[in-house]
Amino acid sequence: MTDFLKDVFDAAQSRIRSPFIGSIVIVFLAINWQPLFYLLFADKPVRARFLYFEANTDNWSLYVYPPILGFLVAFAAPWLKLLGAWIASRPVRLLRNLQHHEEIEREIHALEQSARLADARAKQEKAEETRIIEAAERQIRASETGDDMLVEEIKRKQATQEDKLSEIVRGLSDLQNLLVRFVGGQQSASPKLSDFVKDPTVQRIAAKYIRNFTPKRLEVDAAEALRELERTNILQTSYDDKISLTSLGYEVLDGLLVEER
Repeated sequence: MTDFLKDVFDAAQSRIRSPFIGSIVIVFLAINWQPLFYLLFADKPVRARFLYFEANTDNWSLYVYPPILGFLVAFAAPWLKLLGAWIASRPVRLLRNLQHHEEIEREIHALEQSARLADARAKQEKAEETRIIEAAERQIRASETGDDMLVEEIKRKQATQEDKLSEIVRGLSDLQNLLVRFVGGQQSASPKLSDFVKDPTVQRIAAKYIRNFTPKRLEVDAAEALRELERTNILQTSYDDKISLTSLGYEVLDGLLVEER
């Protein structure tokens, strides 16, 4: 008997879950909720409750309206869901397009700033190269004309420039020194700061002069060293975070290598 009742209950439950049967039941309850509530919960004799139910219901509310309206609701429900999804998709799509547009604008701005920085550095490097070439040409002309004073003046300026370069080299910290050597020692693509931090040789050397060494501390100190080297125009960073030596940076690297010998 228990299994029979369970089967009956499961069958009834599966039918109620049907979109059509469920819609009919919902419409039936919506139309007749007041007489049903009175029939089930009113504090009146049973006969009085049945009389109230019969007086407030009819064949239309019990047998006609529920199936008709239930079928209409069942057919309309998927279209209403589709309409809701379409309405909701519009602001989501607009927001996604706006975010994508902002991302493109940020990328364009970064590229423009990087291009301006690269152009300024290129002009500076070109001016430095022009100055060196002109100085060499003046020395050659002075030697050819026998102007000893001019030759001495050029040599004095060159010595001053070498002194300045030596001062820059001596002013580098151990980590800045290591960073310049690492970037200058790359034979192919320019490295990123993460490549420097993760390099086993760099970590081994840095551990000798960084107290309480950890890779995280190396990363923080290396970022600070890179900012200082960029400020002094020894290193430069591209828009994709790749590091390279400037013209001055190569001179500093040459100075480091000379001192090493």
